[in-house]
Amino acid sequence: MSNEPAKRAKVKKRFISSPIQHLISILAMIEKRKKRDSREERIFQILFPIFTLTLIGLLLISNLKINQKRAKLTEEIESLKKEIEILEEKKLKLEAGLSQTEKESYWEEKIRQEGYMREGENPVVILPPKETPEEKVVKEMNLFSPLHIIRVVENQKLPEKFLEKTKDFFAGLVEWFNTTFPR
Repeated sequence: MSNEPAKRAKVKKRFISSPIQHLISILAMIEKRKKRDSREERIFQILFPIFTLTLIGLLLISNLKINQKRAKLTEEIESLKKEIEILEEKKLKLEAGLSQTEKESYWEEKIRQEGYMREGENPVVILPPKETPEEKVVKEMNLFSPLHIIRVVENQKLPEKFLEKTKDFFAGLVEWFNTTFPR
């Protein structure tokens, strides 16, 4: 602090001693500031566009992410709407079933299916036709079992020409096999 008055005195002496020197020193200071300002201006001219482009890029990226998220959410909304429609249909069916179960005729039908009757009613039982023992055996047999195939052939009585042709075919097949693959 004690140096400040001395500096002020020097500055005042300069102004007093030569106004031309003072003017020259002011011009030199302006020139230095211009150089300093031009450097700052150049740095600003370089950094400002980089900063703006970076900011625009970040905004574009965030906008793209928001649009992607919006698309996913709209798809999810659509699927949930479909699910709501299905559930509402199911609800209507259940309500219709509930209203049907409230009717006495529904319960009467269910009870009759269980085999119950009203007092004084006589049951009527319809029996299926009796099966012959052969039909039971045929029903129990596998369709591809040899016994089943033999019974089918016996019942249909295939023409003898067909049986001869089949026999000849297999004989020819065995002969070809024996000649092609000798033992």
